[in-house]
Amino acid sequence: MEQKITVLSRDVANRIAAGEVVERPASILKELLENAIDAGAADLVVELEQGGCKTIRITDNGEGIDGDEMALAFQRHATSKIRFIDDIDHIATYGFRGEALPSIASVARVEMISRRRGALSGNRIVLDGGKIETMAETGCPEGTSVRVTHVFDHVPARKKFLKSVSTEQAACMEVLVRVALSRPDIRMKVLSNGREILYVPHASRLSERLALILGEDAAAHMEAIEAERPDIRVSGFVTRPEYSRSNTKGYHFFVNGRFVRDALISHAVMTGYRRVIPEKRYPVAVLFIEVSPGDVDVNVHPAKTEVRFRNPRAVYDCVVQAVVSKLAVLPGGEQPSGGAAEKSAEATYHQRVEEALKRYTLVTGGNRPTFHVRQERKESAPLFDPRPADVPQEPGTEPSAGRGAAGVRFSGLAYLGQVGATYLVFTDRENLFLMDQHAAHERVLFEKIRSEAVGRETFRQNLLVPEVITLSPPEYAQFMQLAEPLGRAGFDIEPFGGNAVVLKTVPSLLANRSPREFLLDLVTDVLDGASPALPLALREKVFAVMACKGAVKANHTLSSDEVASLCLEMDKIPFNATCPHGRPVYLIYSMTDLQKLFKRT
Repeated sequence: MEQKITVLSRDVANRIAAGEVVERPASILKELLENAIDAGAADLVVELEQGGCKTIRITDNGEGIDGDEMALAFQRHATSKIRFIDDIDHIATYGFRGEALPSIASVARVEMISRRRGALSGNRIVLDGGKIETMAETGCPEGTSVRVTHVFDHVPARKKFLKSVSTEQAACMEVLVRVALSRPDIRMKVLSNGREILYVPHASRLSERLALILGEDAAAHMEAIEAERPDIRVSGFVTRPEYSRSNTKGYHFFVNGRFVRDALISHAVMTGYRRVIPEKRYPVAVLFIEVSPGDVDVNVHPAKTEVRFRNPRAVYDCVVQAVVSKLAVLPGGEQPSGGAAEKSAEATYHQRVEEALKRYTLVTGGNRPTFHVRQERKESAPLFDPRPADVPQEPGTEPSAGRGAAGVRFSGLAYLGQVGATYLVFTDRENLFLMDQHAAHERVLFEKIRSEAVGRETFRQNLLVPEVITLSPPEYAQFMQLAEPLGRAGFDIEPFGGNAVVLKTVPSLLANRSPREFLLDLVTDVLDGASPALPLALREKVFAVMACKGAVKANHTLSSDEVASLCLEMDKIPFNATCPHGRPVYLIYSMTDLQKLFKRT
């Protein structure tokens, strides 16, 4: 049927536009907090019900809104921040497009009560689905209170994609943490279902807030950094090399006070840490980058979480300088010297800069180069491809993954050696066996953990001294979300007041690992992405991550005795063809496979 072009109704257009700004309750919280800060608020009270899925309320002591402007504030593109197009180059506020309030009002029910400083009375307005229901004069304290309820009732498709209450609350806590880090001068009280879960007093310096916001453990390992170049200043705190995490969730970057996610800054931080931090480990970093408003474009993302720098190379160099200058003076952090070493380091540095800038251009736009990007090999790929590069693959020459598992006894195979400190090579005179040592040990540990976790007290090992772990508010919410499956996995964890937990027991199989570091990485990895809804599935994922964390890693040389022990353990497992994540544990090349590869048939 022929479709005619028509103009969308205002209601439909508003709800579509709202989807770009309001993704989840945390998005609503972020926009309302930024409005309150732009209004000059020094005290904030945040109230959440069901992790923000039911109700979000923010009360501030800012300037307030006049009654004759209150309805106007809910119209699209109504703003007090800019007047002319050139004003965008000089933005010093969080908001400026006038989209937040109308977007929120179009997908929820909003009640705003506000009174200007010095005014005798205030005003109240109620909107549902973007339409004004009530507007009247009322008595209220100076400042503004915004209450958002029935979140996403007007867009059911968006509502059904919300995560669990604890996951959504953790996302809200991330937003609050960013505000607390960027504005030490603001006092903030946070309540969840009527119970206070966070209180952040006024502070004169950011260092006074680090322990409260990021946890005492992270704060105890942090060092102040600073660097300055023409029109660029970098300051903040980073952790010493001995403290690291398994992902980049500890990164908090702020450009002119605005929280951003930026690959260029992330790459610069890791460039500063090269040679002093283990591979696939990341520091905790709180960085503030100050540039001229005209040298950064903040209008490149609907949620304003991405920016584009006019001079990215200078920003990159300044961040690297700030990190390296601090790490170099720490014990064991001296950088190598000497002519050849310096030239090699400088060449590597410039190469890394060029790679980062190239990716930055691809992500942020500009003159996009037209070239083919070479696909990187995945970690699970072999170190070499057994097929010659110029020979097409023939049918039937693919190695079998776990073929004939029932008939393979690894302890009965002849061990030939280790390739790349990662793959173990065996033979039975008729077949060639390649085993991924990490995947094999991961499968062994997973089966042990799963079988021993069922009602066996020997699975747990009591700590001689219970360990108290102080967490950031989002981390604490994650721990509480996983308390039950972690308990079944052998971790005895209890609340210890505030955002602290006490760890009393650990799984006996992993007793030689650092409980604090292991547990933080475990919770982060289990909750990475969408968490399984069923308790059994969540428990299995906990077991899988535990096995992965505890298994021998690639690039680790094994002795012959260790290989023999691993083979005996593999023989005891009924299904050992894949690791818990589905990757193959071993490949088998028959004599026929090898003959076809060498064109002998």
